Amino acid sequence: MPDINRECSKCGKVYPATLEFFHKQNDVKCGLTRKCKICRNKKNRKWRITHIRTVLDKIKGKEYNKTYSLKNRENIRKKSRERRKRIRDNFNLDDSSVHKYIAKIKMKPKFCIICNEIKKLELACIDHQYSRNPKDYYWLCNGCHQIFDNCRKVIKIES
Repeated sequence: MPDINRECSKCGKVYPATLEFFHKQNDVKCGLTRKCKICRNKKNRKWRITHIRTVLDKIKGKEYNKTYSLKNRENIRKKSRERRKRIRDNFNLDDSSVHKYIAKIKMKPKFCIICNEIKKLELACIDHQYSRNPKDYYWLCNGCHQIFDNCRKVIKIES
């Protein structure tokens, strides 16, 4: 059964163990801080007074960042777009990632393009180069996909 009352570790006064008198602290068993709100607020106020430079610098920094971003909005967006494009271009994708990317882009038909049956379809890469070009992929049912891959292997062996 949780404590009904809790003693402040700073002033020693006993208060009801509620959020009215103590701040929330999740890493403690009872979920409340050891110091009461009154003592903790006094401590925070004292810290802000002794560290006024730090507080003012934080406020100034936020204001500067806000004005800078408003003045240079287009330039920031342009740099961000260029960065994303550079990352996208340099990102080396494995086969499954390329398939997922193509699946998002290439529209999925209702039927297999070889047997014209309505079955569960999967992406088949035509030349097995796994490029990011959607024209290099077909939507095939599992059976046609296996036949397609086996025919490709036979052609490779013969040539």
